Amino acid sequence: MPWSKIKRFLQTKIAQIGVFLVMLFIFVSNFLLWHLPIESLINATILALIVFVIYLVSSYFRWANREALLCDLKHELLDLEENLRAKEKHIKETEDIIKVWSHQMKIPLAAIDLMAQTEINPIELKNQTFALDNYLKMLLEYQRIANISTDFHFEKFSVAALLRELLKKYSSFFIQKNLSVTISGDWEITTDRKWFSLAIEQLLNNAIKYTNEGSLTISIEENKIILSDTGIGILPEDLPRIFEHGFTGYNGRSYYKASGLGLYLTKLILDRLDFCIKISSELGEGTTVEVKKMNNKQVILAQHQNFETERLIFRKVELADKEDLFEYASDPEVVRYVSFPAHKDLAMTEESIVEYFIPHRLFCWAIVDKQSEKMIGTIDLRLDGDQAVFGWVLNRNFWGRGLMPEAAASLRDLAFNQLDVKIIVAEHDAENPKSGRVMEKIGMRKTGQVYTYMAKEGRSVLCDYWILTKEEYLKTKN
Repeated sequence: MPWSKIKRFLQTKIAQIGVFLVMLFIFVSNFLLWHLPIESLINATILALIVFVIYLVSSYFRWANREALLCDLKHELLDLEENLRAKEKHIKETEDIIKVWSHQMKIPLAAIDLMAQTEINPIELKNQTFALDNYLKMLLEYQRIANISTDFHFEKFSVAALLRELLKKYSSFFIQKNLSVTISGDWEITTDRKWFSLAIEQLLNNAIKYTNEGSLTISIEENKIILSDTGIGILPEDLPRIFEHGFTGYNGRSYYKASGLGLYLTKLILDRLDFCIKISSELGEGTTVEVKKMNNKQVILAQHQNFETERLIFRKVELADKEDLFEYASDPEVVRYVSFPAHKDLAMTEESIVEYFIPHRLFCWAIVDKQSEKMIGTIDLRLDGDQAVFGWVLNRNFWGRGLMPEAAASLRDLAFNQLDVKIIVAEHDAENPKSGRVMEKIGMRKTGQVYTYMAKEGRSVLCDYWILTKEEYLKTKN
């Protein structure tokens, strides 16, 4: 029983303790005034104290159970609030998208309706039908964008061949506008063909949309695609915001052609596939888009789903691990300093596996003890550009054996040697120095303290902040 908890309990019993002390004082005073036997006084006092202590102890456990119940309810309410806020945000975004999408759909529909009342132009009809299809596809893909990490299917293909397919799809638009197209080079790339094609198609669609005369030049190099058009260009003040959700800019507002979704969707997809995109433009001169492949970190992670160290096995968390996971996830000492609340039952553990571990399996590993073949914890390596974020949890029965430094060191080596991460960061509750010792053992250094909001606590927690740069790591290896 931690003293802080006992102190809070005693504060709730101040009145009862006060009454007991007053009654005890009166009782003792009467004994002394009437000169009653001291032995009887001592026995009666001890009995009264024993009875009162028993009362306090039983009251403490009842109070502790109520506090735990209230704490669980508080955590559940906080989780519900977070889920509600997330759902409300998603609903609002979806409503905004549907509004924009509905507006954009009106343009080709109005054009088709006008043609139906006058003379039907086959080419224009085809173009408007194509626009309707494109807007519909954009809406559907936007609805799926949050879960595309679980939809990836990596394969090797020719970028030039993919672009030729897309150019053929848009050939009528090039003919209609009398735009010339030049494509050069090739690149054998390994990524998700469907999602990559969607991202590039949006860029191609924009180039055609805002280019009324001239040409489109596509240059393909190793790890790079450059699309240059001779279109109307983009205002300098609009360039920093072109990837924002719903941002149309001056061109979109002026020409009524933009939904504010295309580039936003493109950026999300390319980020997930580990590409970077850069757009430069001169008003009235044209726009250049550069799509560059970064280290394909997700492929590398997929290749390291299972590996071993001297004493440990690293693999993906499965539903069959629920009992092992529940063993430590329900331990108050283990979850004291982590972000998730203590698991109340196996159903809660199953839910966490399905909702967290399986969807994020590329970034999270189960830690299995070779000797016992038991899952004893998990370790995360979250990638954010050139930065990686550490996180872990370990069964209390396996503390003090040097297992976590062994696990963390293996992920550290993977981050720097395979994923080309430039810096690893981690933080832990300032009241939990054990995590700090693990970080110190793998070469990380403490740089200061930061406050991190802990949802399950409903407050900000002071945390120690640690880093390890690739330069520092390489120095220790040389």
